[in-house]
Amino acid sequence: MKLLLIEAINRHRKIGRSFLSFGLGYIASYLKKHIPSLEIKIINHTIAETLSSFKPDMVGISSVTQNYGIAKEIAHMCKNES
Repeated sequence: MKLLLIEAINRHRKIGRSFLSFGLGYIASYLKKHIPSLEIKIINHTIAETLSSFKPDMVGISSVTQNYGIAKEIAHMCKNES
């Protein structure tokens, strides 16, 4: 089974992060420990390309309030890709 975890970030803001949040890493670590056969990827960019190449069975999206609209767009993209 494949799981894709996406951090919804605003790529247009000049001030931002280029690293992934610890929260998704903790989730991935926990799941990998308890479900060793699970293949997990964590991303915050190249979403469309990763969806088509990785072909996940499940997708999780993490977002802060100000990026809720971006998270909705990502969810719509994921739904259309499946």
